[in-house]
Amino acid sequence: MDATDRIHEIRDLLFFCVNLARHLGVDAEQALCAANYRFEHRFAHVEAGLNRAGLQLGPAVRDEMKTLWEEALIMIPPTLFSPGVAAPLQNMVLRA
Repeated sequence: MDATDRIHEIRDLLFFCVNLARHLGVDAEQALCAANYRFEHRFAHVEAGLNRAGLQLGPAVRDEMKTLWEEALIMIPPTLFSPGVAAPLQNMVLRA
């Protein structure tokens, strides 16, 4: 499978996900914004932890990054939503 084929497969997968969200009554764009919001907060936790330890983001600190990410998963729950997300989405538990 070449790069073009992979792009087409991902496009089809995204199209399927948007249609599934529509079928479930979920605004796909709001769901994506909520996922991005949680990811940004979790990644900020990883960066802050590395900074406190005097480390820089990179392959050499992969174990530390994994530990901090696991902490972030506990500290920043899957129900954290960005401001302005519609009530129906807030009632769903989104998995990271």
